[in-house]
Amino acid sequence: MSYEGLVDLLNKTPIKESLGIIASILNRIENVLKNPNDPMPRTFSKSDPVITTSILQSSLGTYCLQFMGCLEQPGYYFLPQNCRLNLLTELRDMLLMWKESVTVETSGTQVSSLMIDKLKPPSVIKPIVLPSLSARYTHPFFARIEMIFHSCLRYGDKNILERAKGLIPITTLEYKAQNRLRDFQRHIKINQLNVSDILIQDMLILELLEWFKKSFFTWVTSPLCDFCNRETKFSHYTHEKSYLQYTHRVELHRCAFCHQFTPFARYEDLNILLETRRGRCGEWANVFTLFCRSMGWDARIVFDETDHVWTEVYSVGQERWLHCDSCENICDQPLIYECGWKKQVSYVIAYSSEEVQDVTWRYTSDFKETLRRRTACKEDEMIRVLDDLRQRRQVKFSEARRKYLTRRSLMELAQFLTEKKPGTEDEKGRQSGDISWRVSRGEIDEPPRGFVWKIEPVASLLIQRVTVRYCSASDSYEFMSGRELKESKKGWASGCYFHQNIFRKVEDDWKQVYLARNENSSEQGTITWKFRFPANSSKKLKRVAIRFCCVMYADACIKAQLGCDGRAENINTDSRVYKSDNFAGQSELWVKATLSGGQGDIAWQHAQLFRQPLESDKFPFAIAFTFY
Repeated sequence: MSYEGLVDLLNKTPIKESLGIIASILNRIENVLKNPNDPMPRTFSKSDPVITTSILQSSLGTYCLQFMGCLEQPGYYFLPQNCRLNLLTELRDMLLMWKESVTVETSGTQVSSLMIDKLKPPSVIKPIVLPSLSARYTHPFFARIEMIFHSCLRYGDKNILERAKGLIPITTLEYKAQNRLRDFQRHIKINQLNVSDILIQDMLILELLEWFKKSFFTWVTSPLCDFCNRETKFSHYTHEKSYLQYTHRVELHRCAFCHQFTPFARYEDLNILLETRRGRCGEWANVFTLFCRSMGWDARIVFDETDHVWTEVYSVGQERWLHCDSCENICDQPLIYECGWKKQVSYVIAYSSEEVQDVTWRYTSDFKETLRRRTACKEDEMIRVLDDLRQRRQVKFSEARRKYLTRRSLMELAQFLTEKKPGTEDEKGRQSGDISWRVSRGEIDEPPRGFVWKIEPVASLLIQRVTVRYCSASDSYEFMSGRELKESKKGWASGCYFHQNIFRKVEDDWKQVYLARNENSSEQGTITWKFRFPANSSKKLKRVAIRFCCVMYADACIKAQLGCDGRAENINTDSRVYKSDNFAGQSELWVKATLSGGQGDIAWQHAQLFRQPLESDKFPFAIAFTFY
């Protein structure tokens, strides 16, 4: 029994007949719910003329009884005492909604159902109607570009722009932007930074991003089950036409508990999205781009062919396009997809109601490798098609506007001539979506496990200590034998065995650096180092001494441990050195730190490993091994 089967029967049964059956079923359900311990309402006798003529006259009535959980016995149906009452409640609500959606006058036509009704937004507003334009290109890649470019005309609809602007708390955001700008200007003055003109618009973009993610839109990997409110998992896309009234894509997610399907519509209509306010990156970028346009900014939606969507906003003060990912609440970090998400960038196209631009070169630091992956078309064809689409769209623009857009495009193309180098901020993996979903897409910064420090004690009787230490400021490890440097490694991740949800934070304003959880992450972070000693060495491990300096604010917690298979000890997380003789003779040890807790929007920042000034040459993390 399934809701899909019930929906199908409701649509196939004549209206008058189905209404009579539903009335009898609803009456019985109400009697059971009012008197759950009374066996009488649970019995459906086949000799009862009401049951025979109103319920058992068609397969719809029989299906409803079976759906409720009724068991057929000789001469009657019976609803067991252990039936789930919440299932009866959900069936009742579904039938009531279906009943309200039809009238006797519509007899003979297909009708909507609960499943279909749940796909409707809370208040259905007339969709935006785009002007009809004939397709010019038949090449699949170019035809898709042309289709998306055409759909961006919706961002010019005055009614939807006005409606979107009315949803933004502009006064509040402007107040926060002013404060942010004053802080920024103060840091520039104190640190004597050479920064190009920053206007209030740039600060307002940051505030809009933060408000949009934290207060307006909701991320949905899989919706909760409509029937038991438990977690679901994507099953498949449905091709049932009755589902596709408001969108061409509807996902069905199956509940692992009750095995029912819950629909999740992937809307593109802006009016509907302003009502539902949920989805994944496509819906997020769609609405955020609209909000930016409603603020009077030049904004465009950006499609990455490796399956992600975001926004670009033109900064008047900096005279360049700023990358804005509303899902991640990040701005001006275009290399994060290639470096942090491990995407194999090929084609990244930006669309607005005025122009279309190939912006791939903003999002890669390896032009040569990216060019090898661009096999969808010839490069000169790509240039010609995009130029043709731009010219046809701008043919009715004023001469002044066309000149401005041409000049801006040329300046942008000039910026693409030089490869950019990624920074530490670009190494973070994806934050939006469940961990399992991010891992399945390969967009989480979980490196391969495996780096192990091989501690080879020197045969000399004078040298009995080997040290591995890390400096956050230089972001490097040193392997010391006595006082002699034997090996160095660059990069905090290069010397650890495993890390998850950790990155190196550089505070340019405060001139500090440390390891912390990924920005805006509410999940705990973990990092592990592993050390191995040769079993055939004449020297055996005697003592371990560790300096593990951490800083914690608010309710943050850092748990540091030293251990081997079978046992572990907690380590001091202050400047004191922790010593232990309990691992003497071991062939392998590990050190593990877990970061959690904190308060507010910057809870991720409240647990800090190895914090130190940028100019420091000290080692806040050091582990020394003494041998017999």
